[in-house]
Amino acid sequence: MKSILTKILATATLVAVLPAMVNAETIVNDEEELLKALEGTETEIVLGADIETKGKINILKDVTIDGQGHSITYTGKFYATSEDEGSYDNTIWSKKSENGVAGAVYVIQAYTSNVTLKDIVLSGGNRGLGINGANVTLEGSIGFVNNGFQDIELSHGTAVDEAVVSKLTIADDAIIVADEEVTGEVTSYLIYVDDATATINDKSYEAETSLRLSELSSDSITIYPNTDEEKKISEDVFTNIKENGTNVGFGFVDDEGNFLYTWEFAGSDITTPMEVDTKITFTTEAPEPIREDLSKLVTTYKDVTYINFSHNGSLPGKATVSYYVGSEYATGTTLTIAHYNETTKELENVTTVVVDEEGYVTFDITECSSYVLYTSNQDTNNTTTTTPSTTDEVKPAQTGDINLIVIASTILVAAIGVIVTSKKLATRN
Repeated sequence: MKSILTKILATATLVAVLPAMVNAETIVNDEEELLKALEGTETEIVLGADIETKGKINILKDVTIDGQGHSITYTGKFYATSEDEGSYDNTIWSKKSENGVAGAVYVIQAYTSNVTLKDIVLSGGNRGLGINGANVTLEGSIGFVNNGFQDIELSHGTAVDEAVVSKLTIADDAIIVADEEVTGEVTSYLIYVDDATATINDKSYEAETSLRLSELSSDSITIYPNTDEEKKISEDVFTNIKENGTNVGFGFVDDEGNFLYTWEFAGSDITTPMEVDTKITFTTEAPEPIREDLSKLVTTYKDVTYINFSHNGSLPGKATVSYYVGSEYATGTTLTIAHYNETTKELENVTTVVVDEEGYVTFDITECSSYVLYTSNQDTNNTTTTTPSTTDEVKPAQTGDINLIVIASTILVAAIGVIVTSKKLATRN
């Protein structure tokens, strides 16, 4: 099973295997090389590795930065005042600092320039991307991870000509992945328009406007909720998805940062917006309230497991769900999956799924309860499986660090088709 970082940039791997096609002089592997390239005449810069920075990366010229799925992470301190010693808490924000070190840190700030960012993750700052009198285009898979405030800010600095309008364009096929919260707090917004009118996807927004991912008309967006409470996606989010025709995915990981499951919703499939608790568990025994009735239906089945949804009943529309079952079933295993109808107490919508090469099963649903997985309904199957706790969610084994980050556009999560498709979410690292 892959870490979230690995899954977010699914298509970036295609670029990574073609180094011969890239001018070697444009490849950068650390902060020093990146800063040098930004001061030079290069018009395209390619990341050859994940990069950590101790300071904000200012872009003052027209340039394309192709991350190839790599990340730029701010690892420096944040200062509330000019006198304090600094902290690594990126929710500390300082508007001004007399010693020249400000707490307001963007991982990247595009300043009065034309900048294209492609297949890259920006993490660790107060905000991931600052657009100050600049024109920025996002292409491929773009991830925003662990930034203290909104992920993108469009502003208009005092030194920028009043006639200049900050502009953000999200390409039609771009995949945006973010670990934004969706509970209505200020941090639940991806984009903040600061002190002057700005343009996003050719639409004008007034100063002090905040926008969630689901309010944008981008083709594919993945949201990465952090807590059980945030897994309760509000009705407003699904209303935005429907109205904007946005494809949105929600992705989740275990305590070790391994990707567990994703939901994908297409705006065109949303019929009845409603709150959805997107938490799912995977067990080898049916949930207690329905255990007795459901167990009677699977007495002759082999290798039985259960995917249990916290949401019960109909969904806002069709959803595509991918869940990691590789701890119980081998790659290539054909499984039968059936929905348990708690009203009729019968199994319905019976179909088959195949465990993919990464250990996931993917299936479409329109209503939630428990789903039964099994390999055979004959007692001739001698295959045995390791039985985990019957109540705890199965935790997939880690497969080690993977440098590519998952943002891809196969997906971002495939969710959202990810919208990526299926399981390609952003990373939280």
